[in-house]
Amino acid sequence: MSKKGISLKAQALIYFFSVLIMSFILFPLLDMLWCAIITHTNFSYNPQDYILEPFIFSILITLFFYIPVITRKAKTEKKKK
Repeated sequence: MSKKGISLKAQALIYFFSVLIMSFILFPLLDMLWCAIITHTNFSYNPQDYILEPFIFSILITLFFYIPVITRKAKTEKKKK
C-alpha cells in the first residue's frame, strides 16, 4: 500500500475520498436496483441514506485498512531507534 513518494496520511486521504465518491455513486444505484427488481417499491432519495451512510462507511473502511499499516510502521520505526 505504501509508495515511496507519498506519505501515509496522504495515501489514507486519497483512499478515503476514493471510497467516498464510489459510495456516493453506488449506494443509490444499488438501492434503486433493489427497489426496482426485488421489492417493486418506489425509490426515494433521502440525505441520511445516501450522504451520511456513505460518509460513515468511508471512514470505517479507511480506518479498517490503514490502522494496521500505521501500527506496523510505528513498530518498525520504534525498532530502528
